[in-house]
Amino acid sequence: IDAVGGLSAEKNVQIPADAPTVRATLPRTFAVFFNPEHNAVLSEQPVREALANLVPRGSIVRSVLLGFGQVLSGPLPTDTETQDNELTYSKRKKDALALFTKAGWAINPSSSILEKDGKELSISLATANTDELKDAARAIAEAWRAAGVKVKVELPVSATRGLPVRCKVSSP
Repeated sequence: IDAVGGLSAEKNVQIPADAPTVRATLPRTFAVFFNPEHNAVLSEQPVREALANLVPRGSIVRSVLLGFGQVLSGPLPTDTETQDNELTYSKRKKDALALFTKAGWAINPSSSILEKDGKELSISLATANTDELKDAARAIAEAWRAAGVKVKVELPVSATRGLPVRCKVSSP
């Protein structure tokens, strides 16, 4: 084999250490897009900010992408790598919980779900049906659930070709 490209992180780690390789960083961004048209709670800026703060970016790069990625805090790569260690994630999580509280959301002791005016904070996270996107969505859902958000992960696919038909965050 003279050349290969587009390998998943899992396949990349299978390349022998002594094999001559050239790795190039290519623009591929994994992101969560909030769709307030399908879930009114996502029109609340503090909720969107809190959910964004709860995304375990560093953990996803380490465990899902096996280190073949860069943590970003915005839509475009920067010249310097963003550090997302446990300390910064812990601070972001604390900030997120404060944002929920400030916006009027509180944990219901019987369900452990955030509620406001008798309504649960419930969202669906839809993604394409690929291993790394499913794993990233599950990591995000786990982090959101730990903060009291009721989350359903959806893996919509086309019946004919297995292609994603939508990618959004919405209410069920």
